[in-house]
Amino acid sequence: MFPETDPDCFVNVVLPLAIPQTYTYAVPGDMVADAAVGKRVVVQFGKRKVYSAIIESIHDQKPERLSPKPIICILDEKPVLTITQLKLWQWMAGYYCCKIGEVMLAALPTALKLASETKLILNPAFGEDFSDLNNEEYMLAEALSLRKELSIDDVQAILDKKTVYPVIQSLLQHQVAFVKEELKDRYKPKLQSYVKAGPQFLDKEQQEAAFDALRAAPRQLELLMAYIHLSNKLPQVPKASLLHYVGASANIYAQLEKKGLLTSYSLSVSRLEDGPQGASIPFELSPAQENALKAIKAEFTRHPACLLHGVTGSGKTEIYIRLMEEQLSQGKQVLYLLPEIALTAQIILRLRKVFGKRIGIYHSKFSNNERVEIWHKVLEGSYDIVVGARSTL
Repeated sequence: MFPETDPDCFVNVVLPLAIPQTYTYAVPGDMVADAAVGKRVVVQFGKRKVYSAIIESIHDQKPERLSPKPIICILDEKPVLTITQLKLWQWMAGYYCCKIGEVMLAALPTALKLASETKLILNPAFGEDFSDLNNEEYMLAEALSLRKELSIDDVQAILDKKTVYPVIQSLLQHQVAFVKEELKDRYKPKLQSYVKAGPQFLDKEQQEAAFDALRAAPRQLELLMAYIHLSNKLPQVPKASLLHYVGASANIYAQLEKKGLLTSYSLSVSRLEDGPQGASIPFELSPAQENALKAIKAEFTRHPACLLHGVTGSGKTEIYIRLMEEQLSQGKQVLYLLPEIALTAQIILRLRKVFGKRIGIYHSKFSNNERVEIWHKVLEGSYDIVVGARSTL
């Protein structure tokens, strides 16, 4: 039995399918207040298929020749898509002669697309403590730990209810479970090596004995002194930074570790790690760069695109930064596209010196959960610059 719908409230939705149009659904009375353009809703399409769709518009025009099905539920508290993005999808569908559902499939991260074919897998990193979950979430987590994989039909059978997508969405948000497709190319965390005092360098007596013993090994002594200097300035001392600080080799460090004076440990470093707070390193453009910048602005008055040609190291990035600053000052966003992922790390370090926490990274090596996180950071305004390769678009 479908819920009673509001006779004056309907929505047109974009389905993640290669179909030539949007479809109209009725909105149940208790969901009218929560309906908004850009939110995801769960709808039945055909006799058995169920999908999460995007609300494209809200209106009071009931279709003349049919009685529209009601939406099953609304998944989001806030829209996951802006009106500007929807307009871009519509433009892309027309420009590339494709369906807007195909644009949706390409644009949305997998974790934001749910369908009746979706299968869930337990996140092994979550552990076995499900005490913070509610009853329905707990039941699914327990079932996943036993059966390893659940389909939507399985979830409906376990919970004995038809409307299960909000529960599934909650498990995904808590990272208790993954959509199965996400695990085909699992994202490996980036590990960074750090250095701390070893078991033979913990108290004052051990330290004095170490300094005496290293008089015949000046390079080892220099590296040890550098560690003391950096540890007084930094909460954690990166191994690469320590070696670079004194120009020492890994072999010299290995000798200190063998003697128990230093020891290394690894920490997972998030690829979404924010840049320095309020970073802004001023710089001046050279006369040649100033001339190029003026020429680019003049070209923009005639054409929407401009080619800046210059050899490596000629200062193109500084010109880009000036153009980016102008766009940001107008409340706009910047998409910085690179030809390949390998260049991302080099560029991001330079840009973060100027823009700090305002800049984010996005590329195809990120897992779908990370892509969702970046999606929301851009949506919330935490990132107004995004750097990456083709998938960043």
